Amino acid sequence: MSEAVSELLAPFPGPWDERAAAHLLNRTGFSAQPEEIQRLLKDGPDVSLQRILDYESTPEEWPKPECALMADEDFVPRKGLTEEEKKAKLKEVREKMMDLEMWWPRRMLSTTRPLQEKLTLFWHGHFATARDKVKNPYLMWLQNETLRRHARGNFRQMVLEISQDPAMILWLDNNSNHKEHPNENYARELMELFTLGEGNYTEQDIKESARAFTGWGYNRREMSFEFQPRQHDNGPKTFMGREGNWDGADIVKTIFDQPACARFIVRKLWSFFAYENAEDELVESLAQLLRDAHYELRPLLWKMFSCRAFYSDRAVRTQIKSPIQLVIGSFHLLKKDFHETEQFAKLILNVLRLMGQEPFNPPNVKGWDGGLTWVNTASLLLRYNFASYLVHGVPPEMMLGKKQRMPNGEVKPEVLRMLQQHSEPLKIDPICHRDQLGTSIQTVKFFCNYLWNDQPDDETFRQFVSYLDTNEIGGSYQFRPANPNADQKIRGVIHLMMSTPQYQVC
Repeated sequence: MSEAVSELLAPFPGPWDERAAAHLLNRTGFSAQPEEIQRLLKDGPDVSLQRILDYESTPEEWPKPECALMADEDFVPRKGLTEEEKKAKLKEVREKMMDLEMWWPRRMLSTTRPLQEKLTLFWHGHFATARDKVKNPYLMWLQNETLRRHARGNFRQMVLEISQDPAMILWLDNNSNHKEHPNENYARELMELFTLGEGNYTEQDIKESARAFTGWGYNRREMSFEFQPRQHDNGPKTFMGREGNWDGADIVKTIFDQPACARFIVRKLWSFFAYENAEDELVESLAQLLRDAHYELRPLLWKMFSCRAFYSDRAVRTQIKSPIQLVIGSFHLLKKDFHETEQFAKLILNVLRLMGQEPFNPPNVKGWDGGLTWVNTASLLLRYNFASYLVHGVPPEMMLGKKQRMPNGEVKPEVLRMLQQHSEPLKIDPICHRDQLGTSIQTVKFFCNYLWNDQPDDETFRQFVSYLDTNEIGGSYQFRPANPNADQKIRGVIHLMMSTPQYQVC
């Protein structure tokens, strides 16, 4: 290891201050609230990181979604049903899928284990499986639980279980992978996207791997993995230079013997949690750590979250928030809860879809590209309008989907009534103590630090102060006591701060 990389991976020397604590919270969770920052500062980096990583020690019970409680007969193939019964069944499945799609964001918002949910989100994008093809909310939930159970566990075991996951089997067509006609979809993506990356296998490896995975199918009635021996190719196979009567488990074992495997997943984890285009030698050093730990993820994550490079200027406040991070983090910071109504669920899911990150529905088998792809002219405008909705309480029409509109494009009356019921401006008092405010200068400093974990340049700071000081009736607002006019000004400056490039990064 070169001296430069040794320095990057050396323990972070500090200072352990608000900047460092906020960075750790933002990257291992969805936001950095002041009370959480202060707890980390009090506990110190090692105790804080141990609590974040060893999240099983934090009790959490979360109710299952409705689809997990459905009886087996609810998923039996629809043979013998009338057209009306088929329509009713399809409607029920769609409703259960929407319930599942909101179940996970609700869990992210309320979790006491933010890293577990952040890792589950990472693995969902890595082993990308979409509801539009699987068409079964129970199987999508089952896979989500598998990813959550192994989120910080053993990567090799996770890959083996994903190879037997019913949703993945349906998504990549392994249910039609038979010895007479091998289907190469899963074999290809297992190596290209899940474990090795392009250039680290051959087309012949794909063909032989596909033969090994023949018979790894899905029992529709039992809703579970099923090995189908009559469909399995028992002939000899040569995979990555090794010959034998291999099955899928043997293929996974051989893949994890390749040095490229650890490098591939380390680079992707570092990009998700730290910064893109990591130094090759840094990746190699962390990959060796992962191999030495037999692909247990905890030692790798500890090293990542405790090293100097993770807290460097290249990492801190350089990552564009994903739509899910933006939405969940904004609700966190503004102390707002998700409503329980169906219309609210449709609103939030439509916002995530328009921003480009709908849970349980990644765009393709590659998952979400992330980074700069999260922002363009349309998505930025939507992000700023979303901020307006959170602060002022009225969702702009662009946030509403087709199902919430009439054929002429106007919003349905019942949707408008629902939105009016839940249209309330942001409450200031849950966010801050009034004694933290006072003058416009103090107010701007407080909310920049609260929302950005940073302070603006001098010109931007003056513009925020000038906005707060503008008083149509003359004089200056007093922000410390509750004051309807002053609170409206505070909401306005919060909206402005959330509609800046600074708020789009963490």
